[in-house]
Order: sequence, then C-alpha cells, then structure tokens
Amino acid sequence: MICKKRLNKHNKIKNKQIFKHISKYIHCFHFIIMNLTVKSFSIIKLVLQIKFGGFINHMKIQKNKRTRFKLGITTLSMILSVNLFLSGCLYKEVVADKQFTANSIPEVSEPMTSQPENSELSQSADEELQPQYKEDFDWVWVPGVSKTSSSSQTPSKSPSGGSSNEDDEDVIVDVSGKKISDIGFGFYHLGPDSLGLSNNGEMMMASDYVNTIISSPWVLPMAAKYKVRVWIDVRHIYDTIVRLASMGADSTAWHTTFDNIEKSVIDSGYEKSCLGWYIDEPTDMEAVKIISKYAQKYGRRFFVMFMVNTVSPRSYEGFKQEKNHTNRDYTQYLTDVGFDCYWGVKSNRTFFDNIIADMHATCPEDAYVWYVPNTYASKSAANSSRADLLEGAKFRIDDLNEMYALLKAEKKPGGLLCFSYDFDDDGEYIMGINVLNKKTNNGWKTLLDECVKIGREICSGKMGK
Repeated sequence: MICKKRLNKHNKIKNKQIFKHISKYIHCFHFIIMNLTVKSFSIIKLVLQIKFGGFINHMKIQKNKRTRFKLGITTLSMILSVNLFLSGCLYKEVVADKQFTANSIPEVSEPMTSQPENSELSQSADEELQPQYKEDFDWVWVPGVSKTSSSSQTPSKSPSGGSSNEDDEDVIVDVSGKKISDIGFGFYHLGPDSLGLSNNGEMMMASDYVNTIISSPWVLPMAAKYKVRVWIDVRHIYDTIVRLASMGADSTAWHTTFDNIEKSVIDSGYEKSCLGWYIDEPTDMEAVKIISKYAQKYGRRFFVMFMVNTVSPRSYEGFKQEKNHTNRDYTQYLTDVGFDCYWGVKSNRTFFDNIIADMHATCPEDAYVWYVPNTYASKSAANSSRADLLEGAKFRIDDLNEMYALLKAEKKPGGLLCFSYDFDDDGEYIMGINVLNKKTNNGWKTLLDECVKIGREICSGKMGK
C-alpha cells in the first residue's frame, strides 16, 4: 500500500519530468533568439553601410536614415525584450529545480501493513513505487527480481536477475538464509573504485549468488548487511616490503600500516565479515613469507593468488631466482592459495594437472584452494558478431564448469572467484563480463546465467561432489 508521502514524491517526479520537457523548448528558443540578436546587429550594420555609405542625394539619405534607424531600434528592442523574458524563464526554472530537489528528499515513515478501507490506490501502483532505502538488514535491493516475503520463495525472472521487461522497477528481496556456505563464490572488481563502491558492486553483493569479494575495511558494514565475506587487499604493504628490500633497508614502518588496517577492521564493528588478507600475483616469495608471518598476530586467514610461473615453473617458465618460486618454507603461513590461468581446462588438461600438483607440493597441505574462471574478453569483442559472442561465451561456460569440477575434487575447497565483472582497462585492453554485456546487448548473458546458477548452488550450501 502506498503512503501519501511516497505518492506525493511520485507526483513531484512526474511534474519535474514534464517541466524538463518544457524547459528544453525554452532553451532552444533562447538559443535561436540569441543568434538572431547577433545576426540583427550585423544585418543593420551592413544595411547602413550599403544604403547610406554612397555619394547619393543628401536629403534622401537623411530621410531614409531616420526611417531605417527607427525601424532598427524597434527591432532590436523587440529582440532584447524576448531575450529578457526567456532569461527570466530560465532563472525561474533553475530556482524551481533547486526547490524541487530540496523538497523531494524522502521522509522516513513506517510502512503501512494494511490497506485503508476507502483506498482507491491499486496494488499494481504499490508495486510501481518502491522505497529507495530500508534499514532492515534482512531486506535488500535486487533489480529485476520479483518481490518475495520469505527466503523460500523463488524469483520469477531469469537466473541472472534480468528481466524481459525493460520497464520493471527494482524490488525488495529477502535473501536471509540463502547464504549459508563457507565455500565462496564471487567476481573480481566488485569492490571500491576511485569514487567508492559502484552500484553494480552493491547490487551483486545483495544477490543470493555472491558471498565473497576482495575489497577494503570500509565496505565491511555493507558486506555484513548482505552476508558477504571480505578479503582485505594488502598488496600495497607487500609492495612496500619489496621496495625496502631492493634498497637494502630493513624498515618495519609497514607494521604500523598493517596494524592500522586491523584496527579499522575491528572498529568497523563487523570484523566477523572479514575473511582475512589477500595479495594478488606476488613475485617475491620472501616478502610473502615476511608479511604472512607478521599477520599471524591477527588470527585471520591469508590468501595469495599466484601466477603460474611462480607456482609451477616447469609448466610456464619466466622467473629464474629461487625467491620467485613457491616452496613450503615461503608459503607456510598461508591458509588459502590459488593460481590464475585462462587457457581452458578441457583443452589443456595435462597442463592444469601439473600446475595443481605443483601448487599442492609447494603450499601447505591444509590450505584452502581457489580457482579463477574466465569471465573477461578483449575489448575488441565489443564489435564481434552475435555468433562469435555466443561461441566465446560457450568456451567460458565449459571452462567455468571444468573449474567447478576441480573445486569439488579438492579436499579443502576455497571457492570460485571469476575474473572479472566490472573491469574495463585500456592498458590491458580487456573488459569484464558486465562491461561486455552493456556494450553488446547482453552478448554473454548465457555465461552470466551459468555463473549465477553455480553461485547460487555454492552459496546455498548445495555444492555436491
């Protein structure tokens, strides 16, 4: 049932939309009149020069001058009057827009649990308008998913949360009880960007198929709200250790930085949502040992995602020094490990088997193991044909399921972290699945649907062997 405050807000929004349409015409006419003003000055000047600049009858010139001068002044006066009128309209528009913005902030009101007997508002109108924010942590926003009153109900739209109707409004979905698994599923690049957490990031955390992200301590309250666990990225501390070592320095100043991060986790009040610490693709294993050993004092997990040539040099050569390769001494303080390789498991099975064997041999036996399915493409894929897009999606769907099978075979499965979702980088010339879908009218919808299906299975604790 719609309360009056929400109905008033809806009417104000419609009025503002109508006013904006009118203002477009005002802007257009104002632009035309301004141009006419400039043109008029030029034309009058030209007329005066042509008509009155020659050596013709003096009296006729004086008479014509007076007549045309009066006509020019009258024309200019009319043009300037119209200009002033339109300027006034634009000023009123700006003032009205500011007043609308100030008055349209939604007021907090208790939801109406029953419909008044004399109400003429329909249930469909109630579904059209939804509150922008609700403090109850058991309810979250998921675009395009049908409204449910309990976690046992099933969304009626597509598994990816999409809808065939582009006009569908965002609605509230109860996901309590759906994220119960300790095994993780998520995407890279759902965390903070340069301006904070993107709307896409919050929407994905609010879903019932993402329970793990890589981010920063400030996102912990939101993660707790949506039952998501957070790996805190400490790559910058690792980089500091490597830099100091390269200079021959033995500074421990980074200890304070790490301690402050731990303090911010505790001060957030949601430290239970922090899984631990994360480093992506380090190449100096001595630095990995130093930082992971120091982090033991916090009592949290430590996750490193390795490059293939650091965990299995026989599979992919590159680094020659011992400190660039994993061994049980360097990795002894790690609790979670993984490697990223996007070549396709099915077509490179022996290659993957060797990497997995080497990782198990050089990392702790009791470490949780994570896999990274491929959900990215070259930026040139934005111009691909529909057939090529579907072929690329099928390759990745097969690879996703192959890695899911590898995860199930692990004694201690950590989870799946798909690379990537919102990544859009000109330097590496690649983009994540969400960016590609936006540029290709959901060219990889089939892949996203498969991610959602597997994500829901994992998060709900229904992953079988």
